[in-house]
Amino acid sequence: MPCGGYPSIPVANLRAIHAHRYPDPPEQHPEFGPVAYVKGDIEQIRGGVDWFRYKYCGNGALPVDVVLSETGPNWTLAMPSSDPRSRPTLWAGGWPTFKKGLSWWNTYLSWLTRRAPTECQLATGKTVFACPHSTAQPPYVCDWAEVTDYYAVMEPDPQTFTYINFDNVRVESFFSAPVIRILSGISGEGRYLNRFTIIRDTYVGGRTWQNAPFGACLATWAKIANDLNNTGFGQGWHASSTAGIVGTTTVNLEAGWNTIYFAVMKIPNQVLTANTTFNFVWSFGGLSRSHGYMNMDEFDPPYAWTYVHPVTQQQSTEYVRSSMIFPVLCYTSQVRTVTLQVQRNIAGGSIWLGRPISLPVGCTWFSNQ
Repeated sequence: MPCGGYPSIPVANLRAIHAHRYPDPPEQHPEFGPVAYVKGDIEQIRGGVDWFRYKYCGNGALPVDVVLSETGPNWTLAMPSSDPRSRPTLWAGGWPTFKKGLSWWNTYLSWLTRRAPTECQLATGKTVFACPHSTAQPPYVCDWAEVTDYYAVMEPDPQTFTYINFDNVRVESFFSAPVIRILSGISGEGRYLNRFTIIRDTYVGGRTWQNAPFGACLATWAKIANDLNNTGFGQGWHASSTAGIVGTTTVNLEAGWNTIYFAVMKIPNQVLTANTTFNFVWSFGGLSRSHGYMNMDEFDPPYAWTYVHPVTQQQSTEYVRSSMIFPVLCYTSQVRTVTLQVQRNIAGGSIWLGRPISLPVGCTWFSNQ
């Protein structure tokens, strides 16, 4: 079966098909919220794969992997502030708050890692590889030496941050925590600040780096991308719908500052009761402490849309599964394995909970966990 401009190469002999997808800056489509905005990315990617399948695969399953480039925020946002194409909103992916930016980013990552192979009708064993643009620069990471080039400053924060100290299993206060504060373009919204902590350094390539929210979320989804559905809590993706104890698991921590990230995914046709909240209870060495929570009102519901096949024009109703990641900042003077119990306050619609991921970084965008 011929393929594009190379008639001698059958599709079966290809290792992958490669495509670029540059998401538009959100300001170009102000009529869409962050979850609805992901629909545009899905439509373009899926439409390209469906066209290829129809033309070269008899509309059957695609027998090769898909490799996507430029899948992060539009690359022009991250130009230095001296460039007219740059935007002060780049730290939130072009959005005016971290709540909106992280809603878009985590929803997009959840589709790429969880739904794309199925919705693009890839053959069994084939997947989608996504390659964000320039992950060694904002909005993924920051470098103290260059942060002022990107509409931000590093400074002690006047607000107190709370964290859980597992040396004594107590909730403690961090006064004057080092943060990256965005100078303009991004404002606070609810618990989502217009800044984020950079408490722990990473040394790579002879330079000092700090994880930013977009980089922390990217690292989290990379670890849970292949987790199974319908597992017990902490083993993979767990569906929760009843009140009470959701489950108990353990979390491994490195010595020093860590941030534990919790991914959640709202699925179609599930009505969540207002103020549905998941609370965290931590235990170590016979001591327990309640600290941190996830309120499902803090990010948008799923989005329904109509997909039109680019060749057959056949229509189908599709859903964007809204996703978010919640951080919990913690400290331990030595390597520890701690126990976590998650409790749900109100029964109702089902929601997917990913297993908690601990990263040796100090990056949170909430001041109270």
